[in-house]
Amino acid sequence: CKADMQREYLTGFTGSNGTAVVTESKAALWTDGRYYLQASKELNDQWTLMKSGLSDTPSIPKWLLSQLNDGDVIGLEAQKNSVGSYEKWKEELEKDKEKKLILKPVGTELFEQCWPDRPAYPSNPVICHELQYCGKSSIDKVNDLRKEMEKKKTDALVVSALDEIAWLLNIRGSDIDYNPVAI
Repeated sequence: CKADMQREYLTGFTGSNGTAVVTESKAALWTDGRYYLQASKELNDQWTLMKSGLSDTPSIPKWLLSQLNDGDVIGLEAQKNSVGSYEKWKEELEKDKEKKLILKPVGTELFEQCWPDRPAYPSNPVICHELQYCGKSSIDKVNDLRKEMEKKKTDALVVSALDEIAWLLNIRGSDIDYNPVAI
């Protein structure tokens, strides 16, 4: 949804794959070969474009090590980055014994101050998907899931992907264009 388009707002890049990094004096965007040409046309000259996956392209942590000073703090937006990404970055930053950079998970508050007219999140109604389209009731799906969990000696299952939640509960939303999920 438009409220989540921070990278586009910040950079002008409209592709769906990319990571923007901003320091006090520089800004860079990493994207892969699918979006590199598009990004080269959409970014202005304040941005350095990095092509992910090439041996001569520094990783984001390596680039940050080359740009920042000992003791500097790197804010990593926790809602947009996985724990795995955080741990990978932290491990790579800690390999450098000369510079001690601090990786800190941050919320959206830093960005919210920069985007005062940010669009509101949609609040469209969630609808129940009719049984004729989903094949099983959500009660039957949950019961089947519990049987599989029992077979695998599992006491709990965390379902967090929006499409999996929509399937399990037989709900549909229209908050994200072309996706039947609710946020």
